[in-house]
Amino acid sequence: MKVNPLLIVSIAYLIGLFLSFYKAVILVLPILALTFFFLYSNYRAIFIFATVLILAIIYGKEVFHLEENLSTDIKRDANQKIYGQVIKIEPYFDGCKIWLRTKEFEIFEILSNSACNIRPGFYCEFVVRTRKQYINPFAPIPEERILSKGISGELRHLQEKPFVCIKDRGPIFETIRQELFDFSTSLSPIAQGLFQALVLGIENQLPAEYLDNLKDQGLYHQLAISGFNLAILYFLLYFIFRKILRYVDLPTFGFPRQIIASLLALPGAGLILIFSGFQPSAQRAFFFLLIFLISKLFFRNTPSLYLLLLTALFLTIFSPHLIGNISFQLSFLATLAIIISGHILPKGLISNKFIIAPLQSLLASTLATLFTAPLILKISGSIPLFSPINNLIYTPIWSFLFIPGSIICALISFLNVEVAKILMENIASVFEFFINFPFLKSKISLTIPFNQFLLILLLTFSLAIVILKTLKRPLLAIFIAILFFILSHLYLKVINDDYFMIIIPKLYKERAIIVKDTEISLLILRIKENGQIAKLEIEPMLRKFGISRLDAIVIENPLNEKNFLKLKKLNDRFEIDKIYFYDDLLNNDQKIFDLNRELIPIDENMYLLEFYGLTIFIINGTLKKMLIPQGIEIIYTDLLFNSFENKNTFIIEERSRESAIVIVKKDSDFYLVPFSKVNMDVLTWFLFPFLLPDGAIRLVLQ
Repeated sequence: MKVNPLLIVSIAYLIGLFLSFYKAVILVLPILALTFFFLYSNYRAIFIFATVLILAIIYGKEVFHLEENLSTDIKRDANQKIYGQVIKIEPYFDGCKIWLRTKEFEIFEILSNSACNIRPGFYCEFVVRTRKQYINPFAPIPEERILSKGISGELRHLQEKPFVCIKDRGPIFETIRQELFDFSTSLSPIAQGLFQALVLGIENQLPAEYLDNLKDQGLYHQLAISGFNLAILYFLLYFIFRKILRYVDLPTFGFPRQIIASLLALPGAGLILIFSGFQPSAQRAFFFLLIFLISKLFFRNTPSLYLLLLTALFLTIFSPHLIGNISFQLSFLATLAIIISGHILPKGLISNKFIIAPLQSLLASTLATLFTAPLILKISGSIPLFSPINNLIYTPIWSFLFIPGSIICALISFLNVEVAKILMENIASVFEFFINFPFLKSKISLTIPFNQFLLILLLTFSLAIVILKTLKRPLLAIFIAILFFILSHLYLKVINDDYFMIIIPKLYKERAIIVKDTEISLLILRIKENGQIAKLEIEPMLRKFGISRLDAIVIENPLNEKNFLKLKKLNDRFEIDKIYFYDDLLNNDQKIFDLNRELIPIDENMYLLEFYGLTIFIINGTLKKMLIPQGIEIIYTDLLFNSFENKNTFIIEERSRESAIVIVKKDSDFYLVPFSKVNMDVLTWFLFPFLLPDGAIRLVLQ
């Protein structure tokens, strides 16, 4: 393969930065090195790749280490005052998110329900507390999430405490954006949610059922600000300027009219960047377009792949944290897939443009789905099966009505608010009809834990490259890679089915305990009134563990009407055999499962969970005490648990609210695995539960 230094440097830098962000060097680096060695037999290419990769890893580790250790006066778990300038504010469900910059130039993201009327530029003092962090084994650790946002911390404003602000003018870009937010509040709820999503990049304000529908159909990405929105406005302006330049004699300085039209349309594309609040996906799209125009201006026929890599290289050099931003990753991979799809179909294969255009669109949508599938699985544990078909059918509606219509309404609102409102309400009416129209809905969910799926996906990719380079037979390489993936997946599924696990995650609004063994999957829930069942934590967590059905759900506490509807939604989205209510179990003396696996009610909000010789005592949905029967020896490899009542009993101290606990039964032994806010090493993460971390507590049956 021909050596192109620019291509190699860009790829090596991005991979090195990515590995340093996720601390995945130990496991992933050897696989990538082996793959690249087979891909490039040229020693010069190998030397360039290895050198840049090592330098990028060193650079990334240094940068992210510095960001992790930013000095702040914010103490954990204590009410404190923070003062600074509001640089941005956005709606967030029933409240808002406020970005506050302190005098030390640190930026904090603050959730508030009572300070949503302030404006960018105000200087404010808030009483805040560090935001509660909740974790399960497949959730991003708080440090990763904070780093990927490029901020210093996540806080929550204590709304019962007063806040004080001094009015001042904010940055011009945020002032413009705030005017659009003000305009959106005068719209009906559907129009407001659609406008904020497509113009301002805030997609959480639409009704939950609408968002769920779009996710199930694989159309949710249409709501997100991306290069798609930017490209639509750019090409609309480009078309207008091309028409104008035909009839207006402007100096072109020797450049073709299409180049002049492209430059005149560029500021219009910048509007989307401003409206979105400089979201990572919009930044990627804008700089990709800018580099594309520069290459055309100097008459260089630069391949689109190089332009994409240059864009990512430029952005991550100045903002390294973008490499961990999920929006940036999705946008980059989707664009990469579209570029590759343009080179797959042989030119001249089909001459009929009415056939080749839909075929090319379907191929691009399918590849984009495949390329982004690992990230989608990381977020939700499942991917929409009919996403390529739905996008082929409905993208024209978004492209020619919803997206350009919303952007035009935003521009008109600066001239005439009433006209903009009428136009946006009509667009929302069409959207409401559209969202209730029957779509193709089906999801593919994980059948093995996400970490193991990711591992065999990485190995499959490397195997395919090696075979392709060695045998030079693409079809054979693809066949062997797919066969390896299927056999590895089946093997891991058989092994996982034999594991006995109890998962006790820390969630935001609920208490949850998941019991999984060779035959059953049980979910025990304690639901708060304002919980978010099935939407934010429960469903994605179950699916990322490879659990797609539940034999039973046990509800610990009485449900009001609101929570009953939430439970029904969970029942609709999962295959659930039975739902038990704790009061019924307590009053009827009913037991679940058999003698080896029982949930035994004791009193109100108290029960025992019997699990193959291990008895767990639960109070108010919280694991309080572990009763160890006679004949079990406790071997400690970590001093997490240090309070004893007697020889056979110990108390689990829940001193860290960031902890999740997984209890794994391997052969005749139990292992208690505490997951703290500090992520385990990447090798353990990839092989969990086959490889247990050093902090595990081993319970040996005698």
